[in-house]
Amino acid sequence: MFKRTSLLTLKHFAQIKGAGQTVRALAAAAAACMVLCAAAGAAQAQVYGSYNMGCLDNAQPLALKGDHYVMQIWGRGRNYAHPEMLDYLNKFIERTKAAGLPDVIIGDLSQKYGGPYAGSNHASHMVGLDVDIPFGFAKDLKDLHKTPDSFYLVRSGKLTDSFDEDRIKLIYLAAQDERVERIFVSPRIKEGMCSLFEGKGDDSFLSKLRPWFGHRAHMHVRLSCPADSPYCKAQAAAPAGTGCGYEVQSWFMPPDPNAKPAAVKPKPKPVMPQQCKVLLSRQG
Repeated sequence: MFKRTSLLTLKHFAQIKGAGQTVRALAAAAAACMVLCAAAGAAQAQVYGSYNMGCLDNAQPLALKGDHYVMQIWGRGRNYAHPEMLDYLNKFIERTKAAGLPDVIIGDLSQKYGGPYAGSNHASHMVGLDVDIPFGFAKDLKDLHKTPDSFYLVRSGKLTDSFDEDRIKLIYLAAQDERVERIFVSPRIKEGMCSLFEGKGDDSFLSKLRPWFGHRAHMHVRLSCPADSPYCKAQAAAPAGTGCGYEVQSWFMPPDPNAKPAAVKPKPKPVMPQQCKVLLSRQG
């Protein structure tokens, strides 16, 4: 590798009258090396393990406030993510702005090195590829530490009046990125989105909306494993189709009183990857 002094020397000789093309070519190669080698040496984010049992190296922070968004504060140091997530959020925020939506709110991301949150009910958010996005807007957030009632799109098992055009756009726009692997929402919200979009144009995004417990006041967006993180453990693919119809309706069906309890096979306890033991010791 050329040292900086070698680079300057080569540039100097390339300017001397009568210097051949070889010297000029070497100077150009040295200059290119200085740029490319610096880029190659830059720290690269890496994901180790799975969404609910893993960690993250070289995460980047999201500013607590920026153009067209504000972060909701649920704890210290929850604003770190993989660069792919930060890029996703930047593009998501751009889409919401272009759609004429008010400033949005970004909720929990991950910790600096990922891993489990202490004193939290998060089962994932461990590898910088998960983010909570509240069903509300910055103008309605009077206290960064509380969730206003208007953010709840489901109450007593039914959709509320807050499930309006702006919130529908918010959910739709969150899914418009090929990196989105899943978006967890309340089953009633999934049902509502199905009634609006299934069979009407391109409804493929509906497959990304996965009904899950809770998620009545926010959606949980999850990105796929980055291609340059070979130790990231991907989640099993969602079933084919929109997920509307029986799949979502099954959430509202009473259990069959005549059904026999299914035999439950014990699952092996997940183990934190070895790389995480070192990284998480730095969490502080």
